Amino acid sequence: IIDGPIDWVRRPPGLAHTRNVYALYVAGDSMVPMHRPGDLVFVSPDRPAVPGDVVIIQTRTHATAQIQCWIKLLVRRTTTDLVARQINPEAGIKYPLDQVVEVHRVLTMRELFAV
Repeated sequence: IIDGPIDWVRRPPGLAHTRNVYALYVAGDSMVPMHRPGDLVFVSPDRPAVPGDVVIIQTRTHATAQIQCWIKLLVRRTTTDLVARQINPEAGIKYPLDQVVEVHRVLTMRELFAV
């Protein structure tokens, strides 16, 4: 587990004046072919995520546990769960809301390049 930055990247034009954006390298193959291991994704904690968006779901199983991050497609929120989907293998996943720390939207190419 890496704690803190491992690299720095230049912001794409669409993010030149945007605050709070960060980038992650994708690990694992649950979102192939949409996102492959090693892909760099830009993420915004400030832009609201809606069903159909690719998101980073941060979870913690208990107060002293480390935060884990998952890249998934947001399906919906219920009163008890955050429902997501992965592509490889195709599966629906429920994250109990009491374990969800944050949900941040992965930015699209249109947002990155302001088109």
